[in-house]
Amino acid sequence: MNKTIIAFLLALTCASTYGQQITITSPNKKLSATVRLTKDGIRYQLMRENKMVIQWSKLSLTLDGNEFSSNLTFPKPKINDVWDKYDLRIGK
Repeated sequence: MNKTIIAFLLALTCASTYGQQITITSPNKKLSATVRLTKDGIRYQLMRENKMVIQWSKLSLTLDGNEFSSNLTFPKPKINDVWDKYDLRIGK
């Protein structure tokens, strides 16, 4: 799940021109997320086993009453490998 979220966020940073579309797929090919940068903002869609889970939806950020959703640009992505190890305090 964490890898899927990271991949989704990476896809958001990769879209740099309007109309560009990026699709990322899970290792088992069952889940795919498509991100599209349009003039109106960022839109995403989620598919599972070729069935739509989330229809094209607008993605935006509101901070201190200011909405960041249109006329967006993204810098060139910087990709780093991150390996973290966590010990569960409670669980199995």
